[in-house]
Amino acid sequence: MQKSNRWCLNKPKPEYKVDKDELRKRLTPIQYRVTQEKATERPFSGEYLKLKDNGMYACIICGEELFSSSSKYDSGCGWPAFNDIIDSKKVRLAPDLSHVGSNLLLLAIKPDLVRTEVTCAKCGSHLGHLFDDGPKPTGKRYCINSAALKFKKQESQCSNNECVTNSVQQISDSVRRENSENAEKSEKTKRLEGTKVTAVKQSSIAIDSSGSKSRIPTLTRSSSSNLSAVRSRLKPVKTTTTTTANRESTARVIAPTQPMLETHL
Repeated sequence: MQKSNRWCLNKPKPEYKVDKDELRKRLTPIQYRVTQEKATERPFSGEYLKLKDNGMYACIICGEELFSSSSKYDSGCGWPAFNDIIDSKKVRLAPDLSHVGSNLLLLAIKPDLVRTEVTCAKCGSHLGHLFDDGPKPTGKRYCINSAALKFKKQESQCSNNECVTNSVQQISDSVRRENSENAEKSEKTKRLEGTKVTAVKQSSIAIDSSGSKSRIPTLTRSSSSNLSAVRSRLKPVKTTTTTTANRESTARVIAPTQPMLETHL
């Protein structure tokens, strides 16, 4: 088969000697099972599946740097995927028939079921598998367990002037975005106020169903001054109060005339 060209059937002994007891104390159960017992972590559960930081991915057992973050991509398979390795001599490739078991007939019918195991060349720890469905230009997909890796974040190496320039650029970009947002908010507010004024004018015109505009009279300064002049020309009306003494005098004046009228008749 074509895959056998890349398999290293005669594995050299690892340079790094592994102490199983020390690893059980240092590693988590899933890390030990993956690296030492060739287990596979559950898909979409790995620590580094969605990590996008710049740095290097090293073997969790011996610390050998194997993959770069620049070769990492989202394959959708559920495990961290890389389309290339730092150095091909840092890993070993071998056929893996563990998922087929003793079903040789199935293997004869579908030889593509033979997977390619990826192990660390320095310590021999299991890392994952290699497939030929990766992106160009390599066409490879290193499907690696997060439990077998240790991420080393890349520190910023820019000079003082470069860091200051980057900071100033970030601040200017932030201020530019903020000013643009404020301008948009101001424009929206003006449009909203113009809409309200137009609606008020239209409602005041449409009060009269016949189409005539109704106006409410207002009191101006000239009309108020004319009203004051009219009030000053009017003479106050004197009101007299009828007292008891006036009533008696009036009665005395009228009383003598009554007999004279009777005798004359």
